[in-house]
Amino acid sequence: MKTKDVLTNEQIKKLSDAFYKYYHEYLGLKKVRGRHYLVFLFLRDTSARISEIINIDDEQDLDLDNNTITVTTAKTGTKRTLTITDEDKKAYLEYIGKFPDMKGKAFKVNRINFFERYRDVTIKSGIPKELSHPDLLRKTKIVELLRQGKSIKEVQQIAGIVKVEDMMPYVALLEKIA
Repeated sequence: MKTKDVLTNEQIKKLSDAFYKYYHEYLGLKKVRGRHYLVFLFLRDTSARISEIINIDDEQDLDLDNNTITVTTAKTGTKRTLTITDEDKKAYLEYIGKFPDMKGKAFKVNRINFFERYRDVTIKSGIPKELSHPDLLRKTKIVELLRQGKSIKEVQQIAGIVKVEDMMPYVALLEKIA
């Protein structure tokens, strides 16, 4: 894994601002853009895989009282509970407030369409095209958790990584950028 496999704090801020604009400053397609914005936020803040986020049933999997979301790993069917931020919760409640008919499907986006929008927003925000894949949000979050002092085992469980040896590239990357 290379240092270009994670985003810097500055790039995360640029991308967050760009996605906020993408959703809030455009008058049309708010329902679709809002779902893209939610997927982006939850990817950025949870270390979940894109397939886990877009398969969330917010009526069943989202616990707003405890700021958690339960995701299911596509490969194994294993469930894990992840913490969401107050910003994520607020964005979700705002979206559902505007579009109550989207309850239960707030995260249901076409994966390819999301990848294309993600790439477009990334490039428009001034981040190089080679860093325009949403999986970098997961990798960045995993490195961030390690940087915060969480143990390898803790991060492995949070990220849903089965084998401990699959954590080693993240540890090596952390040492490179530290």
